[in-house]
Amino acid sequence: MSDTKQVKLAKGKNPIKNTINDLFLFKKIVRVISNIVDECKFEFKEHQILVNIMDNPRIALLDIIIYDILEKPLDNNISCNVNELWTILNFFKQDTIDFELSDKTITFKNNIKEIKLKTLSEYEDTIPINELKKIEYQCNFEIDWKTLQEITREAKFFSSIIKFCFNPEKLFVKTEGVFGDYKRTIVEGSKIGVDISTYSIPHLKTLLTGTSKFFTESFEISLRKDHPLCIKQEHSTYSLSYWLAPRVEDTYEDEEDDE
Repeated sequence: MSDTKQVKLAKGKNPIKNTINDLFLFKKIVRVISNIVDECKFEFKEHQILVNIMDNPRIALLDIIIYDILEKPLDNNISCNVNELWTILNFFKQDTIDFELSDKTITFKNNIKEIKLKTLSEYEDTIPINELKKIEYQCNFEIDWKTLQEITREAKFFSSIIKFCFNPEKLFVKTEGVFGDYKRTIVEGSKIGVDISTYSIPHLKTLLTGTSKFFTESFEISLRKDHPLCIKQEHSTYSLSYWLAPRVEDTYEDEEDDE
């Protein structure tokens, strides 16, 4: 992380006060983020909170918008340690939470608690969100979250990479390991041509581990050969997009899963 200027939200002025209207949802989002990065910048735009992050290997990218979560419009941002934020948020059990932004801290409070978290220095990172959104994918399909979990759990027994294969008859996944192979059909009658895209199972599992208890609806997956896999979910209260770079089999065959 580059060391640049310190976050200065309200230096010499009264703290900026606001309220998070859905603390449970915000906790969910912070939990997902904490599985990918240790530190994060949260952008406050009007009544929304926006997050764009990329993991340290620059393989996975997450884009989240939380709609109408701020009680009052706000145009600011903070950076903080996500695991520390997650811990502090769990000290509060109510539906909403008041907070104050000052020069170097964010303070969360209710009628009996007041907890301050130090903010971090701002950092600039080039995250190619707009370029990723321009990709024209060859294959789009919906899959249940639990099914995707099951596939990654079974496939990682054989290998650390998974291949999404689509031909005129069906869309399927497969892995090839030293002691055996795995293959599972996802969609029959896809009629979308012939192609194969390969991705990291540990990185897929990282996202699934962080979201399994919260996001139970189906997701849309988009594929194109030699392009990032894209997982999306649109909800009335948030939107989530996760891109995962394609993997080179020879390079990542020995990648370890720390889970």
